[in-house]
Amino acid sequence: MLIGTIAGGSSWSELYLSEPFRENSVFKYAKFRTIEEIGQWNKEKHESSGECLFVPPLANDDDLNYENENNLSRTSIGGFVCAVWKK
Repeated sequence: MLIGTIAGGSSWSELYLSEPFRENSVFKYAKFRTIEEIGQWNKEKHESSGECLFVPPLANDDDLNYENENNLSRTSIGGFVCAVWKK
C-alpha cells in the first residue's frame, strides 16, 4: 500500500493550515503527519518512506528547479511524504 500526503511540520503544511486556507476548504479539519509518525503505522510491514517538494510554496517560479530542491533537501522538511507497506 502506498500513502502520500502533505507532510506535517513542513512549509507546505503551514500554508494549508493557515487561516485563509482552512477557513473555506477541505483543509479545515486537516491534520498532517510527519514522516516519522507515518513510519510508525504498522511498523512490521513498513518498507520505506521518503519526502520531496522542499522548495517552499511561496517561492518564485525561478526557484522551482532541481538545484534548489536538492540543496533544500539537506536542511528542510519535504512538503510531501510517501510511505510504502508490503502485505
